[in-house]
Order: sequence, then C-alpha cells, then structure tokens
Amino acid sequence: MTKKTALEKRIKRRITARTHRFFAVCSPGLKRLCYTEIVALAQKINPDSSSLLQDKKINPDNSSLLQDNESMIPSVLEGNESIIPSVSQGNESIIPSVSQGNESITVTSVSNTSVSSHGLSPLAFEDIAIIPGGVEFTGSVRDCYAANLYLGSPSRILMRIAKFRAENFRTLEKKLGEIEWELYLRPGISVKYEVSTASSRLYHSDAVAQRAQQVIEAYLQNQCGNCLDARKHAGGMQNIMIRGEDDLFEISIDSSGELLHKRGLKENVGAAPLRETIAFGILSAMGYSGDLPLIDGMCGSGSFALEAAMIACNIPPGFFRKFAFEQWPCFTIGTWNHMKKNARKNIVDQTSITSRSPVFAVDTDGTLLSFLQKTIDNYPLLSSIKTIKSDFFDLVPKEMIITGQGVSANSARGMGKAGMNNSDGRRKAGLNKGFVVLNPPYGKRIGNNSNIDQIYADIGNKLEADFRGWCAAVIVPDKRLLGHLPGNKSLVALFHGGLEIHAAIIQL
Repeated sequence: MTKKTALEKRIKRRITARTHRFFAVCSPGLKRLCYTEIVALAQKINPDSSSLLQDKKINPDNSSLLQDNESMIPSVLEGNESIIPSVSQGNESIIPSVSQGNESITVTSVSNTSVSSHGLSPLAFEDIAIIPGGVEFTGSVRDCYAANLYLGSPSRILMRIAKFRAENFRTLEKKLGEIEWELYLRPGISVKYEVSTASSRLYHSDAVAQRAQQVIEAYLQNQCGNCLDARKHAGGMQNIMIRGEDDLFEISIDSSGELLHKRGLKENVGAAPLRETIAFGILSAMGYSGDLPLIDGMCGSGSFALEAAMIACNIPPGFFRKFAFEQWPCFTIGTWNHMKKNARKNIVDQTSITSRSPVFAVDTDGTLLSFLQKTIDNYPLLSSIKTIKSDFFDLVPKEMIITGQGVSANSARGMGKAGMNNSDGRRKAGLNKGFVVLNPPYGKRIGNNSNIDQIYADIGNKLEADFRGWCAAVIVPDKRLLGHLPGNKSLVALFHGGLEIHAAIIQL
C-alpha cells in the first residue's frame, strides 16, 4: 500500500472525515420536492434512522410537493396542512419549524450517528432547510456523492467553503488567501468563477472574479510550484461560486459540473426541450411510480418519457453521467464505485416494466423520435420506452396493447386492428388507465401563438373523450388556457427557460 502524503492525510482529516454545509440549488417551484427527496434519501442510505418520507400516507395530494409558498397552493389543496412530515426520533416527535411562506423549513436532526460498516464517513444529512434558491443540508462528502446520484429535482449541489464580511478588495483578497485551496482544487484543473452580488460595496462581479482568480492562482502557485502550467494540458473544469449580499460573501465549490438536469443520456434535442428536473417534478406531483403505463403524448426530445422510464426502473437520475466532485482532491473512486454498484443492484429489470407498465413516447416529428430511439438503443435499461410516430389526437388508449412479448402500439384511428391479437388469436385488453403527460408547443416551439387556444381546446376534448380514468398533466404557458381543460385541476407553478409556466394535474 502506498504511504499517504502529508497533504493526503490533511485532506482526509479536514474534508473526508468532517461534515460540511451543502446547498441544493433549485428552480423556482421545486424546492419543497427537493426537501422531500433529501429527507427520503437520508432514510434510503441510513435505514437505522426513522422513516422521514411517508407522503402517500401523510400527504395524499403529491402536487403540493411542488409548492414553495403556501399562497401558491390551489384551492383544491386547502385543508391539507400536513405537507412536510414530522421526524420521529426515539419517543419524541420533531416537527419541522415552518416560517411564513415556507421559506425556512428546518429539521433539527435526521441522522448524525450512523457510520457505515465499511468504515466510511458518517451519513449525516442534518439541518435540512428550505431557503431562498434551494435547500441546505449538512452532510459528509459521501452524502454529497449520494445527493448528486439520487436527487432528481435540484439543478446543482454546492459545498460551502467559507463565509466572511468584506467591504473592500483588500479584505476580500485577504480572506480568499486564507482558504486552504489545495484541499479543494486538484493541480491541473481549470477554474471558472461565477460571481453574484447584491447590496454590497463590492458590486462589480467581473472585478470580484478577477481578484479571486489572481488570489487563488497565486496561492496554488505557492503551494504546488509549477502545477498551474499543467492546466493547459489537463482536462476538467471546476466552478467556484462567490455570492455577496450586504457585504457578506459566501464561497462555494460546485460538486455537480454540468447542470443536473443533464442526465447524460441525450445527444440531440429539439428546440426548447423541457428540462428533466421539471419533468421529474411534474411526474412526482402526479404520483407516478411506474406501476401503470404512461403516454408522453407530445414527447419532443423525450424528457417525460426518459424520466418516467428511469423512475419505473428505479434508475437514479445521475446514474449515467459524470460529476465535478470526481475531480476533487478528496475523491475516492472506491467509495463512488461501491455506491453506484449498490444503486445498480436496485435497478428493476426493464423486461418486467415493458410487459406491465410501458412508457409510450409519441410525436409527429420523425427526426426527434429517431434521436430518442437512438438514446434508447444506447441505453438498454431504458428499453421500456416505445416510440410511436403519430399525432396525439389520433391515439386511442384502449387500442394500445400490452402483450406477453412486449407492446403493440397500433393505436391510431384508421390504422386497422392488426397487431391487437396474440398468436393464438385471443385479443388482449387495451389501456384503460394510466398517466398521460402533454407538453404542447408554445413559445419558440410554435412560433405563432394565434392558434394556441384551439390547441388547448382540442386537448381538452381529447382527454375527456378518450382518457377517462387516467391522470393527466398538461403544461400551460398561460393560466387563461386552463378553461379549455376538463375536470378539477391542481395547478403548480414552475419556471422554464426564464418563463413562468404551470402544470395542470387532472384526475379524469
């Protein structure tokens, strides 16, 4: 065994063996879902802790998971106050404190004593709190690995490094120079600085980024000599996030790399594709778990279909991608491989999903469907997805057949009955219930919004005629369009591409 260097020992003592404060950055509308995911993850990787996620028992209306502010909860959810589960610890019941507007929801302690039998660092997930912009929690570096691998709603996971007050550049440079950067940045890594300031004397973000770069590079040059010269030959990028507010600066390092909505699957996408984190949030609000078929009726690049297949097969959202923490000095490949190996053991055989509750990806655009099919072919774990070139308005769910060998999707009106019988001539039953998700064209995808009312009117008529007994989710760019949709609707507000959109959850 190679003897550890003094730096490696210090990294293990100061980074690996300690807990740190992390921040899960979330798009507006997804913070409460992220909170619930983190609470569930604490239980998932530490079975000795009390069960913290029992939404289906405590909160049967899952659409409230996407509400970050009580004023946003629609009237159909009134009276459902038990949105965040209590945390049972011993004989005590710890009820999370909820401030007005649910901007600060805190669990005092989830688990801070369990240590893995493999001698790994403690699994903490303490002090989980909803704050503006996302959810904070305390945990180990290993918990950070798990958060990136398993959480479906956040955009990125940051690790807090330092927090200090600086009213001038001299103080800023001094404080930055006191941080032990060799514990966080590996020699040869390229660094990108992202700065935001508000109500601070140091308001010029570019100037702050320039000073930070100068200080950090000088520090590392002093610590590791000519290692900076290797950067032009080395791969990898590390983001350092600097946020200043009221002269208080917080320094964070990005553990995710590319935004987490990029699951590492798609190579080609259409115009304005729906982010996977948004798709995950809407599927969660519907209560989708993979037990029933799902139709992505206007699939485009297939965000809903891919997320649904991953949920149905119990594939972690980050299973197929790389992360920035893999470039950290404290990163241990053995710990990471062990975590992914355990995740793989829990993946459900896609054959059983295909025969029980397949996912249909439907679109009229053959090019987009070919892109999606290529993704499915590249990742056999996603083979429960069946692509269909058809207009949603021609689909007849009762003629979409699940056979013992897979799926017969001869489902459009006027296409005949071929494929609807088994080899012995017995007709299989069609789809009588399930989930249907629709992301109709709007904005860049439609160009001219002059006929958008007619599109939503047609959707409403189609859902009412052919999808009775189904649960539907329809994305609407304007709340006035809700009048075209049938039934009682739970409305959740989300943001996508800088636009406020809504998802109407409808029990037909």
